[in-house]
Amino acid sequence: MSHVFISYQHNDSDFAEVLINRIEMAGFPIWTDTDRLHAGVDWRTEIDEAIKDSFALIVIMTPEAKASEAITFEWASAFGAGVRVIPVMLKPTPLHPRLEALHYLDFTDPSSPPWQALINV
Repeated sequence: MSHVFISYQHNDSDFAEVLINRIEMAGFPIWTDTDRLHAGVDWRTEIDEAIKDSFALIVIMTPEAKASEAITFEWASAFGAGVRVIPVMLKPTPLHPRLEALHYLDFTDPSSPPWQALINV
């Protein structure tokens, strides 16, 4: 089985860790740069290959993530590779027009996070 690629701004790593744990507990393998990239590797090539090999890319959206060229590159690459892109809204953020066309999962209210909807998708 291929994996789920997680794209996030490192300021949001606490939420990303919870998300990763939930997805792994549901039985899905995960790919993140912090676990897979090591000194001396061509990180751009590794990320490109990981995106192409994934069956879904989850992008955690915040204003900082929207401003990140690296995150935009990751989700845009996923679109180009035919990989399903799943936006997760962590903080209210106006989305890029391409992401705006997708239904996102709203995690902005910490009292009712849609974990099961994410796992189902």
